[in-house]
Amino acid sequence: MSDSPDAKLLRRIDRLDAATERLLDEMSLAEERTLRRPPVSGAWTPLETLRHLNLSERQSVDYLSHKLEQRAVMPRLGVRDWIAGKAVSLALASPLKFKAPPAIDAARADVSSPAHLQTLADEARATRSDLREVVGRVPEEWRGRAVFRHPTAGRMSLVDMLRLFAVHQRRHAKQIRRALAQNARYYRRQEAG
Repeated sequence: MSDSPDAKLLRRIDRLDAATERLLDEMSLAEERTLRRPPVSGAWTPLETLRHLNLSERQSVDYLSHKLEQRAVMPRLGVRDWIAGKAVSLALASPLKFKAPPAIDAARADVSSPAHLQTLADEARATRSDLREVVGRVPEEWRGRAVFRHPTAGRMSLVDMLRLFAVHQRRHAKQIRRALAQNARYYRRQEAG
């Protein structure tokens, strides 16, 4: 028996949740100073990177929620939209570096020096809860439509949006893990030396 589109979307969110919880568990083992130190000058701290992930997903969920409240008629998914939805995920999976859009740049003054890890973890979980709620309210006529607008790639489907969330999180989880390891080595050397 085939799953409903909603069940498939919710399974994607479940996998995203599991990956987030693993990352949060790893971060919870780090010292506060390790979470707040950039691994190299000009880089984001592990907490800023997590904050960036939170901002990105929060704005995406808010966009979908706004469109649902407006009862917007979403455009059909064109070939360009289909390609863009796949291309942005492929680009993020590559080793190439990209500049974050200004609204979700964790280095900007309004979002730097983020709160403690627990606050950011709570924000991430609240956003995911809202995402589940929004996905549960998506009308049938939005299926296969260009329902999400990425700031760089443009319109994409809900499936592509969730794929983008997963790839984006994997990319930044690697960045966070690398930063935590570099920072831990830095403090070990400081204490030894």
